[in-house]
Amino acid sequence: MMNSLASSFMHNFSGQLLSRLFSFCINMYLLRRIDSDALGLVNVNLMLFYSTTIFLIREPFRKVFLGSEIPLSVVVTHLWFAPLICPLIAAVLYLCFWLPFSTPPDASLVPSYTTALSMFAFSAWLESFAEPYVILSLRFGMDAQYAFAQSFLVISQRVFALILITMVPILPVYAFCFAQVCSKIPYCMTQMMQTYILNVAFYGRLNIITIFTHTDLFPVFCHCTIHCNDLQVLSSFCYTALCIYLLVSGIRSVAPSIRDFSLVSVYPSFPKAFSKENRSILGAFTVHSIFKQVVTNGTGYVLTFTNFFSLSDQAVFDAVDKLGSLVARVIFAPLEHSAYLYFSTCFRRTTSAKDRIEFIGVCYSTYRFQTDVKKGVNAMSSLLHIVILVGTVIFIFAIPYSSLAVKIYGGTVLISNSGANILRLYSFYIIIIAINGIIECFAMATMNEKELLSHGWFLFFSSPIHIFLSFIFSYAISAYGLILANIITMLMRIAYSWRHIRRFSRGQISFLKSLPNFPTILILFFCLMVTSLSFLIFGEVDGIMHSAAHVTVGCSLFIFVINHIYQNDLHVAKFLSNKSLGSHNG
Repeated sequence: MMNSLASSFMHNFSGQLLSRLFSFCINMYLLRRIDSDALGLVNVNLMLFYSTTIFLIREPFRKVFLGSEIPLSVVVTHLWFAPLICPLIAAVLYLCFWLPFSTPPDASLVPSYTTALSMFAFSAWLESFAEPYVILSLRFGMDAQYAFAQSFLVISQRVFALILITMVPILPVYAFCFAQVCSKIPYCMTQMMQTYILNVAFYGRLNIITIFTHTDLFPVFCHCTIHCNDLQVLSSFCYTALCIYLLVSGIRSVAPSIRDFSLVSVYPSFPKAFSKENRSILGAFTVHSIFKQVVTNGTGYVLTFTNFFSLSDQAVFDAVDKLGSLVARVIFAPLEHSAYLYFSTCFRRTTSAKDRIEFIGVCYSTYRFQTDVKKGVNAMSSLLHIVILVGTVIFIFAIPYSSLAVKIYGGTVLISNSGANILRLYSFYIIIIAINGIIECFAMATMNEKELLSHGWFLFFSSPIHIFLSFIFSYAISAYGLILANIITMLMRIAYSWRHIRRFSRGQISFLKSLPNFPTILILFFCLMVTSLSFLIFGEVDGIMHSAAHVTVGCSLFIFVINHIYQNDLHVAKFLSNKSLGSHNG
């Protein structure tokens, strides 16, 4: 059973909110304690190596296997390729890119640059072991467990780093390396226990030994659907105690004998049937993911492989990026994740344009599929309107409050490096990110193999364009150029995906209708004028009282805007009340 889109979003939103706020507070401390060169090396160079490795493993498998068409017994067999492929990808990235093109840092920061890269690659390899369990959890609608595990991972990374930096006499870079590795171990254990033990044993559908001795794992799981969100939340926080109880105290009472117990039986058996069509889609998504990573993280590659920015400058840009993308990570990322899951259940992939036309005809002649397609199209229209509205509100209030935000977050390090102006431009980029995220979710869920390959070629040609624009603009206008290049490239991606959406929906989705209504635009303009005046009066003067007055004006107007939107915007009101999108059986 797939939870409704709104319900799934709320689980992911709550998890992201908790973890990002916790991480935000620790980052505030680290920016004031750690040398900016060390932060630039870790947060840009090493994290880019890690994120590229894990993205190229995670993205293709999730895009293919989160759909409901492929049998679960086939899914699990091929998911175990992830930890086998991960070391190969890390080795290729290191030998072909990081070793020849990146500049080794000063030995005072990290004596062995190769060791630091190896530890981040090792952390990616550990995380890849959790990927089969993650996809199984998502296939069964365990959104609360997924949100908890992701939050647990983010928080544990920062906690380990904070403990090692403050209590262990080692270099800060090595402290981050050890924290990166240590956080993956409990994360993998969390995913494994939740999927293999909690999902079955906690709900009492089958005894725990059946999981390990049954010859076909996934018909067992087909009977273990979770229906209660409250139990999901409870199980997420109580899984450790339950697992210990089941495994140590009650395992002999659950099964009369454990003579046939074999842990090997939980692993896949090769070969399993995997159709040529699915292999082609997986290959298409793999190529697609490579180019998408270059386009999405082109800024990081320019920072890492060029000499335009020092490590200190990289740390400043990364700090502003984290601050500017806080809302995108807390709101838009969970929404995109939930939207893709929802769209994947409403639509099916077809292998040719002819099949797509025939399928659409069947959909509109059959009640159930007609309802599914209509739900998906309506959800797309509503979500596009919501993300544009949220992004616009963020942009309006970010203009007068960026100076205060960078002062609180990074102190003099960000203020002295034009952090406020960079954040203002980044806040406009957030609107573009929000629009592209939802549009690409819908496009990826509805494209067939041929269209995916076409989109891959589009990303292939977009990648060098993005790198070139980032290179030229950053040389001309420094950090502003990186954001400007991202905006231009993102607009190109939006235009390409929108053309597919208009063709697929037959014109039912209108971009103009997704824009905020006229009264909302007038109110936002009024808020911009008042908050800008407040910034000139209070924001330009140092002092707690002046800052408090400036914040009070902004909070009052923000509450007024939120109340107006909730009272007058039908899409937002329905989404928040969880009525616009019903559940879908999958």
